[in-house]
Amino acid sequence: MDNDFKRTPKRALPSYRGTSELPENSMTPTLSDTPTNPPASTSVEQEDPTDLTLDREKGIDLTLEPAKEEKPKKFRRKTSKKEKIILFTILGLVIIGAAVMVLLPRFQKEEPVATTEQAQETVAKEELPKPISAPLTGLDVTADIAARPVTAVMIENSQEARPQSGLLEADLVFEAIAEGGITRFVAMYQSGLPDKIGPIRSARPYYVDLARTFDAAYVHAGGSPDALARISELGIKDMSAFENNGTYYRAEDREAPHDLYSSITRLDTRRSQLGFSTSTYESWKHKNDTPQTPSARTIDIAISSPLYNVSYSYDAASNSYPRSVGGEPHTDQVTSKQISPKVVIGLITSRGQNGIYSEYRLTGSGEMMVFQDGVMSRGTWSKEGPTAQFVFKDKNGLDFNFNKGQAWTTIVDSASDINYAM
Repeated sequence: MDNDFKRTPKRALPSYRGTSELPENSMTPTLSDTPTNPPASTSVEQEDPTDLTLDREKGIDLTLEPAKEEKPKKFRRKTSKKEKIILFTILGLVIIGAAVMVLLPRFQKEEPVATTEQAQETVAKEELPKPISAPLTGLDVTADIAARPVTAVMIENSQEARPQSGLLEADLVFEAIAEGGITRFVAMYQSGLPDKIGPIRSARPYYVDLARTFDAAYVHAGGSPDALARISELGIKDMSAFENNGTYYRAEDREAPHDLYSSITRLDTRRSQLGFSTSTYESWKHKNDTPQTPSARTIDIAISSPLYNVSYSYDAASNSYPRSVGGEPHTDQVTSKQISPKVVIGLITSRGQNGIYSEYRLTGSGEMMVFQDGVMSRGTWSKEGPTAQFVFKDKNGLDFNFNKGQAWTTIVDSASDINYAM
């Protein structure tokens, strides 16, 4: 064994706590203390772990591997699975938020600048007028429709005149006997605007009075002597169909005298030419529909004979009364629809005879029977004079309110002429 590796005798441990507490000069080796060419040893003795002999005494080459100072290890707590989930969730939200902030402006479209026309349309929509109740029907209409004057048209009801045109669109219709048991209508048009009205026939005094009640322009083809005199006496806005001015025409599918027709457009033109631009009258009072358990499903009104007697059958779905005349549905020639008023009124008064012509009392007061909402209600009517409006009262003396829509009034001389059933 080489002398360079002679074992150093054991000595007592110094009183230091560790190598870091050794004197500074004992930790810094010099070149003279290090062997230049240490011979290989044929055997290696196991080092004593308690041996704190200085490195130079052990023969370690410090020039090749300088001693490294050992640093104390830091304690690291292991992250739990729950904490990892929370951290990743927060991180994901942060990333998503950042992405939204970056990408959102790219997807936002600039609002187009409204053009002048679009701005005007918007203002127009915001300033749309509220609906106004039509004076004769109570239905909602525009202001220009509500301001229209009334036009009263005499319409025939003989067998040769059926089916008529324009009765479907009339706001109010009054029905009475002209002569010989043959009935005739005076139809009031205010908001209704039919393209075809007729056949147009002659006047009678009580129809003239009804037209004057609504300050209407009165359309007729001649009339009885009393009726023509009445037109002049009451200052009626006369629109005689005997004037050849393009307002009236003859239908090719009807024979005279059942072929005379017109339209609201033609009548409006002639009315404007004559200066009949307004109508002053009081409106009837209206209410919304209030359907009840039907107690009057069928109504029969005996006017004169089976050819002119009328009947109604209550339709709960529409809360109206489809009308029949002479045992057949009363339909419109143009549309083939059945006439179905919302209100049926039986006006009871006295009837007389003047030669071949009927006469009715339409001033004073009397009874009435009103059918609406599936039931019959009794009331009274009164009228101070030919130019005054009807005043309707219920059985308690309160103002009678009619359903909105078309009302059809049949004038009879006895309550027994009106029958109804469940």
